[in-house]
Amino acid sequence: MKIIILPIRIIFGVLVTSAISLGLAQASSTSPTSGDYPSVWQCDNSKFNWYCEEQARQREEITAPRKIDIAQLKTSKEVREALEALKDRAVMMPTEENIKEYVAAQQYVFEKGAVFSDTWRRVVWANPELDYTLRRPVNNTAIRTYDQAQDQKELSYLKKLAKEHGLMFFFRSDCAYCHKMAPTLKQLGKQFGIEILPVSLDGPGLPDFPNPKINTGQAKALRVERVPALFIASRKTKDIAPVGYGVMSQTEIINRIFLLTNTKPGETF
Repeated sequence: MKIIILPIRIIFGVLVTSAISLGLAQASSTSPTSGDYPSVWQCDNSKFNWYCEEQARQREEITAPRKIDIAQLKTSKEVREALEALKDRAVMMPTEENIKEYVAAQQYVFEKGAVFSDTWRRVVWANPELDYTLRRPVNNTAIRTYDQAQDQKELSYLKKLAKEHGLMFFFRSDCAYCHKMAPTLKQLGKQFGIEILPVSLDGPGLPDFPNPKINTGQAKALRVERVPALFIASRKTKDIAPVGYGVMSQTEIINRIFLLTNTKPGETF
């Protein structure tokens, strides 16, 4: 018998072809019908499947949530986020353990806040330049003393201011609030000698100002859209600034004039 020796590449090709054919035959015999093919996402505990591990991990977190040691966190941002996470867990899964963990974390935050507040006030007491109450008192005795001194300062200032400034009072004769405001302004003018210039937007005057100036464009120039409206004007510089709108008491008017003309923003707040 004559032995035929085939080249290696032919033998290898035959083996590969046979393996493929065998695999297709087995797949054909075991292939499910259309529509019955199992989802690739369906868990099969007998095989390795990362999705099954993810589901198991999620179930494990729900039944045994991860402990959060809030005392080990380093920043206030981390503490706030952890506290919010513990709160969500306690609300959504209100087990005794979850609620205890949240309450304990909240107590820890309260204690940290208490230490901060106590240290804050000790620092302020020891450093008077940081004590805001020395500029603006908060206890009743100091407040009364401060207010009395401030009132005297404002009254004295307004008398000096009246020499070079006046008030423009815009009103309407049918405005009930304007009628209420007029006597206050008239008394203010008499007491401090400050000139009051009444300007009627509809023509007629008020009992306290029977002969007003008629509006000839002043209101439009100053953008007066509501009455009563009060402005302070300088005779020297001709500058005009709004004091306010609506009914104001004499004390409030004096205080606003003092703040607008004699202080910088935030200086006495």
